[in-house]
Amino acid sequence: MSNSQELIPVETRYENVKLSAEYTKSRIKYPKYVFETILDYVRESVSILYKLISTCNDPHSNIYVIMTDWLGVFLYHMTLQLGKSPKYPLAVDAGCGPGLMSTVFLAPYFDKILGVDISESQIEQATLNNKHSNIEYRYESE
Repeated sequence: MSNSQELIPVETRYENVKLSAEYTKSRIKYPKYVFETILDYVRESVSILYKLISTCNDPHSNIYVIMTDWLGVFLYHMTLQLGKSPKYPLAVDAGCGPGLMSTVFLAPYFDKILGVDISESQIEQATLNNKHSNIEYRYESE
């Protein structure tokens, strides 16, 4: 790196509105199979967890205690929700940028998606380009 080049801190890299707009236009998208693979893993994990919880009748057993911790309860309720709706209840996309990647892809699979980023101008771009009623974008600096 030459002396004339400066490193731009990550938190301010996309604060320039013009740079954010250009980034949004030129951002390469991941292939659909990447997200399908992730969703298949989530479905399989939820299914296994549901089977473990539903087959454990002893509330004093170690597996019951482990499965009913906060994560177990959350996934259990997600599984129950899946019986009523083909969608998962909530996804959070941390570091969503302009919302072009996982945020938009997840829209058909979740009732609500929250996209969060440390760049206010990236969130502005995401909001401008949002075509989904179940996606909300938020700027969070901390």
